[in-house]
Amino acid sequence: MSPIAALVLKDLAIELRRKETVVSMAMFGLLAMVIFAFALQSASLATGGDPLNNAAAELWVALTFAGVLGLNRSLAIDLDNDALQGLLLAPVGRGALYVGKVLSNFLFMLLAAAVVLALFVVFNNLLLDARLLWVAVLTVLGTFGFAGVGTILAMIAANTRMREVMLPILQIVLTMPMIIAAVGATARVLDDGDPGTLYVELVAAFDIIFLVVSYLVFEYVVEE
Repeated sequence: MSPIAALVLKDLAIELRRKETVVSMAMFGLLAMVIFAFALQSASLATGGDPLNNAAAELWVALTFAGVLGLNRSLAIDLDNDALQGLLLAPVGRGALYVGKVLSNFLFMLLAAAVVLALFVVFNNLLLDARLLWVAVLTVLGTFGFAGVGTILAMIAANTRMREVMLPILQIVLTMPMIIAAVGATARVLDDGDPGTLYVELVAAFDIIFLVVSYLVFEYVVEE
């Protein structure tokens, strides 16, 4: 078994036993979706606008908040009983450790995103058509980039005394361009069914940049 697969299976086994990360992310994402859906849709109805105009913002705010919470939980698990130090002492390459943690966080976020998407469809009365497929694709792309940069930021925040606060601040600031592109693409999909090549390319480009840069600097981050 490869080191990456072993790391992912280890995290999956911990999550199956605790059932904390995915459940907390899903619940937090659902609450954020409900709050923003009612607030923004009420504002749209009061001004005579189309509630669907705010749907993209509702979705990505919920996904962002849920993702930040999931990264904080993942960091807390790694710091329990010096588990992170144990991983760093294991005969595993730093690159493999980074990829394994990214895949674990990505899987957990994707499970929570599926729950949020289900509520998103119900709230906005969406049909199971090509538009929803595009929204799902954009969610996968955005979540992957979010997990990629969030994993290394969690390692950076682990060395600070205010890690529970520093991680969300750094995460939201660095991923803001990708979130804006994802919101723009989702809004266009919901409006006319076409996400726009530019928006999709921007989200994909951010994913690649985040992953490559994080992979290259991960060894120096964990050694500090």
